[in-house]
Amino acid sequence: MLFWSNSIFSQNITRYDYSGDAAVFANQLKSGHPYLFKLIPEDTFDLLITGLKQKAHNISKEAFTVELFRINAHIADEHTRIAPIDSLIFPMRFEWFDEGMAVIMTDSLHHQHLFSRLIAIDGHSIAEVLHALSGILKKDNVSFQKFWTAYYLNRPAMLYGLGLLEQRDRATFTFLTSSGDTVSTTIHAVLAAVLRLNYCRNLPMGMQVAMEGRHYDYKYDDTTGVLFFEYASCSEEEGLPFREFNKQLFDMVKAKHPSKLIVDLRYNGGGNSSVLNPFLRSIRSSYLNAPGKLYVLTGRRTFSSALMNAVEMVRTTHAITVGEPTGANINHYGEVKSFVLPDSKIIVYYSTKYWENWSGHDGPLIPDVSLEHRYSNFINGRDEALEYILHH
Repeated sequence: MLFWSNSIFSQNITRYDYSGDAAVFANQLKSGHPYLFKLIPEDTFDLLITGLKQKAHNISKEAFTVELFRINAHIADEHTRIAPIDSLIFPMRFEWFDEGMAVIMTDSLHHQHLFSRLIAIDGHSIAEVLHALSGILKKDNVSFQKFWTAYYLNRPAMLYGLGLLEQRDRATFTFLTSSGDTVSTTIHAVLAAVLRLNYCRNLPMGMQVAMEGRHYDYKYDDTTGVLFFEYASCSEEEGLPFREFNKQLFDMVKAKHPSKLIVDLRYNGGGNSSVLNPFLRSIRSSYLNAPGKLYVLTGRRTFSSALMNAVEMVRTTHAITVGEPTGANINHYGEVKSFVLPDSKIIVYYSTKYWENWSGHDGPLIPDVSLEHRYSNFINGRDEALEYILHH
């Protein structure tokens, strides 16, 4: 145990020669990604790889990972991505609001920081941190950047590789509390495998479904007469096939005759787009397929197959979309395969197919009704999208 602890938390970060991994990265993408040079000119790609090889002879794994991210940002394919293997995580989760970055989940030891706004890490302002993170992400989709910058804020390896942390396993976080006080505290990274984050009461229902590992759920509100369909993953749920779930959902429609149906795709990262087909067939023939009765919520986490489902509803039903632009682009590359870099053990996912979901439409799916995502609303348990629909 002592040896394991010292090897994990030692600040004497070993430097390796990862030039072999750089070569494998380039060769595998060239042979496996059929559209690679439609996304990035071949001479630009080769130049970036040459630069990486020159750096990779004496480099830490964290720094090498960041350099791979920089190249991947130039490729600008949302499904071609780097997945570093890192066992440590800071015990909190962040969300990017209009007013700034805030803590929305913590473990029990750091509960006092819940809802606090992050203003600095190890002396680097949040603006500096976000600038560093955004520099290693593709830039053609603001929602994509908002999600992934918040995602990597609790990843010490990424922050260390960017030169933002002085030590590999800890950092001084400076917060602005909801009462207006500035607080700095040193937070140690913990093993991700054993971390349990506490759900706060303010999480929207759709986010709760996603965080609890469920794929779909519904709820009927007797007060408003609105039926909520939370679709958190384009996957079959064990013990409840989607076809059976869909039957239960439309049995509820028959029994309650809701005034509106809300389909929440804000927290759905994708999977298999065909899972939703029974619902799509049912809703098209339903009285709810009418202006002002069917709403689809989208957001920065709406990705891949969930984005494809949203596009299909926009094109084939009377759905009104509400929320934020999607984190995925309407037309994108996908059908993902992967390989492992031999020395660093980093997993690289890459696309093998082009999905033209809506010809002539570039960038993310922009909702019919775009809404703010405000910290002041979140800490008071208010959901802007639901409030808009319920009062529309």
